[in-house]
Amino acid sequence: MDHTTTVTARIAILHPAGLVARGLATVIEEAGWQPELNPADITDWLQSQPPDLVVAVVDDPVLADIARSMPEVPVVAIVEDLPGEYMRAFASGAAGALADNAAPERIVAVIDCALDGHARIPSAVARHLATNAAVATPAGIWLDDAERVILTALAHGDRVTVIADKIGYSERHTHKIMNKLYQRIGASGRNEAIAIASRWGITGQ
Repeated sequence: MDHTTTVTARIAILHPAGLVARGLATVIEEAGWQPELNPADITDWLQSQPPDLVVAVVDDPVLADIARSMPEVPVVAIVEDLPGEYMRAFASGAAGALADNAAPERIVAVIDCALDGHARIPSAVARHLATNAAVATPAGIWLDDAERVILTALAHGDRVTVIADKIGYSERHTHKIMNKLYQRIGASGRNEAIAIASRWGITGQ
């Protein structure tokens, strides 16, 4: 891929796992960009030496801070490879989203697009987002169609096997989505998730 217009771009990598951060740095450096890993004082560093792009995990609060205070600096969010996670990344202000299991060529392609002012996402995710619009809860948390189905099904007493059939995933993957959903909405488990969703008026009860 030709990076002649962005060959000297400085790419900041903010990731809590040092091994992952170093792996990203290797890919970025081999693509012709200049990687910079996990500075000690992120805020001061960003203000004094603003990079051309930031790569950060979607849960890192710095993502929203950069989008708000430094909108000229694009952020690529690292997410789980789930449609709802891509929507959460864009809702947080990211210019691009990158699956945590992405291959090196995908990493380069997503960063290259973000530097050029575009977003690149898997076609399956694009189709999902086009047909399953996400909505924001009163708490400002974005939920996609599958997550709303899960909360409604929980409120109706459905077992995980039934929920998995409804959203089209395996039971194991459905458990993973549910646990991630509980964390995002601040629920300790099934019953609290139902109570929260009921307060938000999205369970039909």
